[in-house]
Amino acid sequence: MRPVLICLALCLLSNVVCADNNQLREKILASLAKQSQKHFHFVQEKKLAMLDKPLITEGELLLDNDKTVTWDIQKPYTLRYILTSDTIREIDAQGERTLQTGQNPIAAAMTEAMTSTFSGQWKDNVSLATIAATGALNNWQLLVTPQPAELQPLIKTLSVTGSEGVIASIVIAESNGDTTTIHLQPITSQ
Repeated sequence: MRPVLICLALCLLSNVVCADNNQLREKILASLAKQSQKHFHFVQEKKLAMLDKPLITEGELLLDNDKTVTWDIQKPYTLRYILTSDTIREIDAQGERTLQTGQNPIAAAMTEAMTSTFSGQWKDNVSLATIAATGALNNWQLLVTPQPAELQPLIKTLSVTGSEGVIASIVIAESNGDTTTIHLQPITSQ
């Protein structure tokens, strides 16, 4: 669950106001909010400093109209996370566990950030990070750097790239030298 929580924490950082290129940031957010694509195949590569090869998982990511994110890991094992504004549910072969986000303010903020990231429905928030937006709407990048002391031991930076209102990848650089790269490919309805 730690990689998902780190991803959620990083997405939380994306809730802040962009000082470098506010106009581009606002255009990126507007295009993400209008996205019709809400179903993705993902490949996640976790590179640990102590391992020669990355840990790779893959599966599907689904965002529904109620801002529920379903993170469905299918390979090399099965595990599902369902993120809502109130809960984080973890479902695997051993059963289901639910964390009420009201009992954990960090989990609540991270869950809100994750759903907001994929829907483009960010709200202005207190300054949790600096965000630099670069590129153009057809090829953009958001570089997020955390400011709060409690996040800095976990997260060094987060880079979100995309095009035409769709997130293509998320790269999480952790303070310990580990990195997580999540590649997203839209799944079209047939």
